[in-house]
Amino acid sequence: MPATAFPEVPVEDLEARPFQTILCYPRPSDEEANRRTRELATLSVEALIFSGPTQIGGLSVLGKGHVGVVVRCVWRGRRAAVKIRRVDADRADLKAEGEVLSRANAVGVGPTLLASSPNFIVMEEVRGRPLLDWLEKMDEVDAEHFRKALRTICEQARMLDVGGIDHRELSDPRRHVVVKGSGEVHLLDFETAGLGDRKRNVNSVLQYLTMAKPYGAKVLAKLGAEEAEVLSALKAYRASPTDVSYEALLKALGLS
Repeated sequence: MPATAFPEVPVEDLEARPFQTILCYPRPSDEEANRRTRELATLSVEALIFSGPTQIGGLSVLGKGHVGVVVRCVWRGRRAAVKIRRVDADRADLKAEGEVLSRANAVGVGPTLLASSPNFIVMEEVRGRPLLDWLEKMDEVDAEHFRKALRTICEQARMLDVGGIDHRELSDPRRHVVVKGSGEVHLLDFETAGLGDRKRNVNSVLQYLTMAKPYGAKVLAKLGAEEAEVLSALKAYRASPTDVSYEALLKALGLS
């Protein structure tokens, strides 16, 4: 079914079909839609904007996952994004995810959290190219922007390690990292993240970027780095994730 354009739908109109299909995905109901429109209003969400690369029931959204649907919105007069908890999600609310995102923001990582409630997380909308698309076209990226992006990915992963936040999805970061043309990077999607002492974000993301097929060898070549040296530095950081071992890892990557 072709997507239907609804540039901006006020919250008070979301109880109607087809909009409640998104608001209460995948089992819409009048009762739940009524509860959720009132909940959205308490967060100062004024409207949803149905545009994006993913289609659900003829409506366009930014994305769909196991826990929620992400939709553009208007929040206090500005553009933002809202994650809507699926009614069949494996969790009763989004409280834990909102708390982890708030912690990530405190160390300078993740889209800015604007508001949250049991069924919604309102956040900054981050635009850019998914990491997978960026890697597929890395030959077109100039050396300065490529190095800046890789260094920023490392820095953000390191900030999560230092902050005691385990993203848990960075071993396959294709959908969880967005890169802008300037080399600016954002880590996304903290729905499976947790708090604790495990410091594995740096290792997870760099194992993928520098060792995994099909991009690892090309990334190392573009950086002018040696696989054996990087692997040794990754093992040293895993064993003792200190500032010293992190700087040694950056040096091995040619990013220091």
